Amino acid sequence: MPKPTPKPPAPLSPESFELNPHPRGQYAQHAPRAPLPRAYSKVPRMVPFAPQILSITGHKDSVYCLEFDSKRIFTGSRDRTIKVWSVKDGRLLGTFNASPEVVDGEVKGHTGSVLCLKFGGDWDLGEDDDDYVSGKGRQQKQGFMVTGSSDCTVCVWSLWTGSRIGKAGDREVKGEVRSVLRGHEGGVLDLRTDDRWIVSW
Repeated sequence: MPKPTPKPPAPLSPESFELNPHPRGQYAQHAPRAPLPRAYSKVPRMVPFAPQILSITGHKDSVYCLEFDSKRIFTGSRDRTIKVWSVKDGRLLGTFNASPEVVDGEVKGHTGSVLCLKFGGDWDLGEDDDDYVSGKGRQQKQGFMVTGSSDCTVCVWSLWTGSRIGKAGDREVKGEVRSVLRGHEGGVLDLRTDDRWIVSW
């Protein structure tokens, strides 16, 4: 027995169409939207995001560079220092290059503005207990940082964490210069690093 032929859908009447202005001055003709299913009506609407502003002060001159990870913000300044700040509350965690040492007639640090920096982010993940700091059977992790300056040098730093600042605060960050790379004839404006190389220009 042959199957009945389905009836074609009824054509839309002119009354079922709406005319809406087009951005270019033309008119677009379309059918009105059908109401959304009931399940979609229960989806909560997105709340507009408003970022919170945290102003951090501490440098004595302009800030030229900034890098951050999940815990800290590193900044380099025209005042020749590098400072480390807490991401959570903006508290100062450390200051480097405030008074560079002189070893065998060479300055272990920068004598000009700190124009750029890179560091190994989150190098101390897993050091949230006190055993790492007190040295109870586990070796403390060390990080590194590379900074470039208007004095034409690149400094390579060792980083490590110290005692906790406050009852539930972040740990202070300490560091020392491992080596000073010389060879540029002008200020070092930017840096890139990986596991093997330091590229500066």
